[in-house]
Amino acid sequence: SSRTMSYLRQAGSRLARVAESPLVSSLRDRYYAYRVRRIKSQLEANPHDVANLQHLGCYYALQFKEKKAAGANAADLAELKQVTQDYYARALDGISTRLDPVDGAKILHMTTTNLLMVKEPVFNSVAVEYMLALARSPVTMVEFCTKSEFQERGSSYNYAAALTMLKMEGDWAKAKQVLEEATSTEIGGVRPIGWQHVWQTPTVYIPEIAPCTPWWDVEQLPIAKILRDNYDVIKKDFEVSIF
Repeated sequence: SSRTMSYLRQAGSRLARVAESPLVSSLRDRYYAYRVRRIKSQLEANPHDVANLQHLGCYYALQFKEKKAAGANAADLAELKQVTQDYYARALDGISTRLDPVDGAKILHMTTTNLLMVKEPVFNSVAVEYMLALARSPVTMVEFCTKSEFQERGSSYNYAAALTMLKMEGDWAKAKQVLEEATSTEIGGVRPIGWQHVWQTPTVYIPEIAPCTPWWDVEQLPIAKILRDNYDVIKKDFEVSIF
């Protein structure tokens, strides 16, 4: 009913005010500080604990975003950025060298997802490295043998995701390197990723589909020829429908 909806809106507004209150903010900050101290003490005992390293990376990424929004000075942000990247780099190294492929792939996926949820562009390069690690993982590579070319495979999916982010960032040099790596990947003597151009890197690639281009030869597209030949009819129907 309308009364119930009104009550729910009012309750939501009150909860939002409580969540933004100085007391709640202070308690939240104190809890996070306690958690960080505890994780750091655990890392002193086990410096290669991948889970704790990625937890701290995510925490400091969020801190960077909050401080950036609050107008922190460039020096503090640069230091916080470096700390964040260092934790993520240590976690990635631990995943690659200390975990079995299955556990490593799970943590790679979780860490990449958490980092993307932070929505801070300055860490996109970190997300790309995690995506590439997933693309190279034997856990995703094996899908070239267990799934058909018409199914989404983990390796090509993560290569495509990394390329999308690199193109968004305008890092064309890195994008071309990743494209060459992906298309050079061999499984059983076959190169399953057949991308022909950096602009066309879908997760499911059908070789028979022509590469993307801004202009097409009408004679190669029968439907385009039909549309062109019937331009006057289509124009007339369109004008009738809108006027």
